[in-house]
Amino acid sequence: MGTDRDFGAEPSFCAAGCGFYGVREQHDLCSKCYATFLRDQVAKSAAEAPTGQASNSASEVAVSLDDLTALVSDLTIDGSTPRTIKKQNRCSACNKRVGLLGFECRCGDVFCGAHRYPEEHDCNVDFKVAARRRIAEEDPLCKADKMGFSI
Repeated sequence: MGTDRDFGAEPSFCAAGCGFYGVREQHDLCSKCYATFLRDQVAKSAAEAPTGQASNSASEVAVSLDDLTALVSDLTIDGSTPRTIKKQNRCSACNKRVGLLGFECRCGDVFCGAHRYPEEHDCNVDFKVAARRRIAEEDPLCKADKMGFSI
């Protein structure tokens, strides 16, 4: 488990002067300044590509894009802590607590027993159009032969 970091050394600040600590592998820049540095590198090499040296700048762009994707993957939130979405427990019409028996409408809101019907809470979902679409998808159109008595 050998690492190339020297933990006894004094940490250095970001070379851009933002006040955060820099990392030696990232040209002594912090993660935010390094991301902007990579973005500038990609933009600069993309601007140079049409002028002439397409092969060299393309390889530099590929390397910097790999660095950028590695940086983004390092900065993402750890997937081991899933965020749970708390279910709304109040009626959207009267703000009454519904507890476990809240009725969820097709419009996406939760309602109490008195406002659970679409007529009671002025639902904006067009149920007829939704039903017609569902029937059209489920039932194929059947057409008979035009020449029913052909020999």
